[in-house]
This record gives sequence, structure tokens and C-alpha cells, in this order.
Amino acid sequence: MQIYDILNVLENHRIDQFPEEALKEAIRRKQEITPYLLRAIDIAAEEPDLLTGNTSNNLHLFAFYLLAQFREPMAYPIIIKIFKLPARFLGCLFRDILKEDRSSILASVCDGDIVPIKSLIENPSVFETSRIDALISLQILVYEGILERKEVLEYFAELFQHKLEKEPSPLWDHLVYETVQLYGKTLQEHIYTILENDLVNPDFICREDVDTAFSLPEDTVLAHSRYNCRGLVDVHRFLGWLSPVEEVFRSHVPTADRPHHHPASTYVREHPKIGRNDPCPCGSGRKYKKCCGAS
Repeated sequence: MQIYDILNVLENHRIDQFPEEALKEAIRRKQEITPYLLRAIDIAAEEPDLLTGNTSNNLHLFAFYLLAQFREPMAYPIIIKIFKLPARFLGCLFRDILKEDRSSILASVCDGDIVPIKSLIENPSVFETSRIDALISLQILVYEGILERKEVLEYFAELFQHKLEKEPSPLWDHLVYETVQLYGKTLQEHIYTILENDLVNPDFICREDVDTAFSLPEDTVLAHSRYNCRGLVDVHRFLGWLSPVEEVFRSHVPTADRPHHHPASTYVREHPKIGRNDPCPCGSGRKYKKCCGAS
């Protein structure tokens, strides 16, 4: 299969024709195909109008995953530029990419350089979903051993103190949540201040959730967070979670390689029923309705 054949298959991918061979060839011929993949996402960054509403061109979607699989640093500034695009473009450019994967793609290509990620988080003109994705990518980098937890928590302290606009928003929700997931107990007073100023949606996370998590052993919370962390991109796993192709993908790969979801930690209850506002028995520190009870 020639390079142009691979690109053509990926660009014109159809749900009933999963491009397994094309993907294998693309990964095998990483050096040859990378410039074309970079060009595909560069067009998305520079001329997003060309792809808006054009659901027949899928090359940039596969390019995001493949370049992340390759840990390609040259994709980083381009993807940062895409994350800064207005919301009307992002919905199209990231179609069929799960929201959790956007953070993983960003973390996979950054090569440990988090300055551009910080610029996304701190920029109030950037679409809020992109800022949240950037924030979550820092947790991924911690659990992948690329960043030190202390370094990220020190940066979170700066966000709490002066680097974010003091207005209620989902970004504050996620900052509190990610701080708890990284067991940032040293930032507990900052969290309380934000909660008291009503900057966080209490249905997302509240003081009770924070207190419950921080009452647990540090190792318990960190182990649970690491267990549920999305991780860096692995094409064989992540492509299975592209919503329109999930079932087709699963039918084309060996059982051992299929994506799977781990159940929460087992827990023997004394009572037959858990209240939706009770702490989740899996040990996450979140309310049952926001954790295992959400499914």
C-alpha cells in the first residue's frame, strides 16, 4: 500500500469499512507519513472553514491520534492553535473524538513542555472546554511520570491565587476536582475559599466531597486516580473509543487487544442501598451520584 493509498483510505473512511490495514501501514511507515499527517492538522488549524460541515473528510481525525501515538512534538504547536479556535470550529474538528481523548492527545505530543498548555488554561478568550482539556492533560502527565506532582500542585496554587478570573465556571469545578485527584491537601484552604465564593458548582463537587477525599490516605486517593487516568494515546486502544467506529473496531481486533473498562474497586456494603449523595463506596471521595452511580 502506497502512502497516498493510506491517506485516501483514512480520508474517506466509512463506518462499514474499518481502515485496519491502512492504520497498521501508517504506524509501520511512521517517518514517511508524518509530514502528511502534520499537513492535515495544519489545514484544520489554518483553514477550519474547509472542514466545517464536511463530514466526508476524516483524515485530520486519524492524524490527531496517529501523531499522538508517534509522540510527535511538531504536532504540538499546531494542536495548541486548534485548541484556541472558536467553539464553532472545534465541534466539527473534534467530531467523533471523545472529550477525554482531547486531553490525552495534548499530553501525548507536548514532550514535557507545559508552557503552551498553561497559556491555554490561563487565557480567558480560549473556549472553556479547551481550557479544561488542557488542565486535565497535566494530571495525565503526572501519572505518566512526565511531570512531578509537586510541580503541578504548585502551579494549581498559582491558578487558585491569581491566574484565573474569579467568576463561576466549569474551569473552577475541574481545578478543584483535579486538585483533589492529585491529593493536593496543601491547597485545601484555597479550595475552601473558592467554594465559599460560589465559584464552583456544588452538584459537580462540594466541600463534603473534598473533605471526604482528604480524609482518606494519600496513597488510596492517588492509586484510585492513577487507575482511572486516561493516559497517553495508544491508537489500538483509543481508536476503539471513537464513537462511530467503536463496535466495528472491536469486531476487527483480537480480544486481548480490545479496549475495556475496569470496574470500580469492590466494596462490601452493610446496607442494601447507597444514597445518591452518599460518598461512593469505590473510594474515589466523590458522591455516589457523580461516580459509580452515574452509570
